[in-house]
Amino acid sequence: MSRISIQQAMQLAVGHHQAGRLRDAEMIYRQILAAQPNHPDALHLMGVLASQCGQGQVGVDLIGRAISLNPNDAHYRSNFGQVLLNAGKPNEAVVALRKAVEMDPNLAGAWNNLGNALIELRQFSQAVDAYMRAINIVPDFAEAHSNLGNALKELGQLDQAIVSIRKSIELRPDLLASHNNLGMCLRQTGQYAEAAEAYRKAIALKPGLAITHYNLAVTLLVQGQFEEGLAEYEWRWQAPQIGLSRPAFSQPQWDGADPAGKRVLVYAEQGFGDTIQFVRYLPLLAERGAKITLQCQPQLKRLLQRSGGVERIITLKEEPGELDLHCPLLSLPYFFKTTVETIPSCDSYLTAEPELVSQWSTRLEQYSSPLEVGLVWAGRPEHQNDRNRSVSLDELQPLRQVADVTFLCLQTGDVNRQDWLIDITAGMDDFAQTAAAIQNLDLLITVDTAVAHLAGALGKPVWLLLPFSPDWRWLLNRDDSPWYPSMRLFRQPRIGDWETPIRRIIEELSRL
Repeated sequence: MSRISIQQAMQLAVGHHQAGRLRDAEMIYRQILAAQPNHPDALHLMGVLASQCGQGQVGVDLIGRAISLNPNDAHYRSNFGQVLLNAGKPNEAVVALRKAVEMDPNLAGAWNNLGNALIELRQFSQAVDAYMRAINIVPDFAEAHSNLGNALKELGQLDQAIVSIRKSIELRPDLLASHNNLGMCLRQTGQYAEAAEAYRKAIALKPGLAITHYNLAVTLLVQGQFEEGLAEYEWRWQAPQIGLSRPAFSQPQWDGADPAGKRVLVYAEQGFGDTIQFVRYLPLLAERGAKITLQCQPQLKRLLQRSGGVERIITLKEEPGELDLHCPLLSLPYFFKTTVETIPSCDSYLTAEPELVSQWSTRLEQYSSPLEVGLVWAGRPEHQNDRNRSVSLDELQPLRQVADVTFLCLQTGDVNRQDWLIDITAGMDDFAQTAAAIQNLDLLITVDTAVAHLAGALGKPVWLLLPFSPDWRWLLNRDDSPWYPSMRLFRQPRIGDWETPIRRIIEELSRL
């Protein structure tokens, strides 16, 4: 540092940092700290840089040292809050950021960072207030407009969210997050073509961002554009937000080439319903000469023992043994070049065990009535879309008015039940038992859960309640499903409106 002053070195480092030349900036920060270990600005910005490079705790420690040396700098505390958030400490981040805005109420960046932390804690109303404070201070704060839109989306205020995000794009057309957020809002409001356009703009800005490719995939697929949609869906493995974990194999993945004579491991990768839906492809793979081992969830193993095309079934924790190829289950539609018209569909491709069916018949005969209807109203609470796909039992109360119907509860988990429902879930400890119970019903009415796929795969009549913006596999503007001939779809005509499809179900039940 003998040739230039510390101040000049800091200016040079900041220039590199702002230009994205992080290695050059880091080198100079380190030289400054070697010469002056307690330089607060160098510690602060080195901490910001460390966090940007994925070294969250290092960033927290460095900025913490800077604050101890200069406790009155609100900018330090603002960045400290963001770094804490990046390190997975949102509660501590909120404390730091509230201190920052207390010290300097006009620090727009701190309000924006506070909003980010509150979003992480799902305190969306407070997040909206924080972003509004940032925008009031700096009206052209593009990131804050985008983040405000994201918070409004979480509150269900989608029209206002779209306005905010479009404003951010007007201010910063190159702001990647805004295009992605806009796509999500447009998709939820049923503007699928516009959503796809937004995702394409995001991909143009950053072609390798996997989550945007995934979002484009499901947007294309729900519109029936399977050729491009399934190709884009292969990006799911590279998007950590999706939460998938690909097993490590030394053998290659099957890529659609001739598998004759090859030992192929096909493994479940997502939920129970996904496994049930896509095992229909295994007979197609077997017809091409593959020797298939299916690796599935333990709760499905007994049921799927009766599925076609499989030589061996193991659970996800069991070792597959010798194999030549492997393939994730939901990649099979892509490699078989599936279109809406070529979906492998039949009246039933799974069967329940006859002995279990007989046992359930004996158990349920005491509830005999002209029409026995199973009911499932909620999915797994941890599912990312559960608040949209599940209904409350109170909303299903009008079903009681239909005469000569016995409603049987197949809803598992810790949920409230009511006296008009007969709970038959005792002993329903795997999907083989559930399948046998469903086989004894006249009809299943359910929301979008694994049980819907199970009934469809068994060929049993199933009426599916769908949210306004459905999962991609249910497509749009149709009341049947190319995946399951025995299924009827009852869709929300607008966001949050369960009353209309439930009223239609009551009318149809009355006709039965």
